[in-house]
Amino acid sequence: MVARSTRNLIAYLAGAALPALIMGGLALAGSDIAVLNVTANVVGRARIEQVGTLAFTDYDPTNPTSPNDASSSLTVRATKGLNYKIHISNNRTLTNGSTNLGYELYTDSARTNVWGSTLASGPTYTSTGNAQTNRAVYGRILPLQDVPSGNYGGSVTLTVEW
Repeated sequence: MVARSTRNLIAYLAGAALPALIMGGLALAGSDIAVLNVTANVVGRARIEQVGTLAFTDYDPTNPTSPNDASSSLTVRATKGLNYKIHISNNRTLTNGSTNLGYELYTDSARTNVWGSTLASGPTYTSTGNAQTNRAVYGRILPLQDVPSGNYGGSVTLTVEW
């Protein structure tokens, strides 16, 4: 009888203890705990993702009272909470051959705040999140510029700094 009980005990232990050893159960004699520190550095960044076209309508240089206004937009994406400035180069003339047609850029639709051309004079914004944000650019060609008819074109450089 003892032999049979021993065989049953061995079979039982093999059936119960082996899976416990494999699963890490009964065979463990202790444990220890450690902490894995995890870090990340989020960088402050801003980028101009899209720039529209500032397209003035037909300009009449003989009209003394009516400036020619237009607007466009640019899209900025910046790190949440980041303060950044946008400035636009100061070459604010359209050309046709050797003839220049001057215009100005503004930060407001009333066209009272000229858009600065340096870091110090550009408007300051604070990002509320990293989603795209549209910023309007308002342009104005002043009346009575003595220029010949024709197609005029040009460009300016937009810079975002933080």
